Amino acid sequence: QTGGFRSSADKGSMFIILPDGQARSLKGGIWRFGKEFIAPGSTIVIPRQTKPFDWLIITETLSPIFANLATSAAALAAIND
Repeated sequence: QTGGFRSSADKGSMFIILPDGQARSLKGGIWRFGKEFIAPGSTIVIPRQTKPFDWLIITETLSPIFANLATSAAALAAIND
């Protein structure tokens, strides 16, 4: 996509890195940078929105791993007997 923000963009946390290394907030938006112009070589950074921690996703990921480990341990115990 060109010419706009993605749906995952955190528009309230935009900032610009100037060529001399300074970083400035763009809270008013890219076009409200003030009376200064955005210098050539500047980088506009628009971070992604952070997602809240979700235990359900962690549980869905870890459950099959632990199930496979338990199955492997039971199989090894049965073989050794």
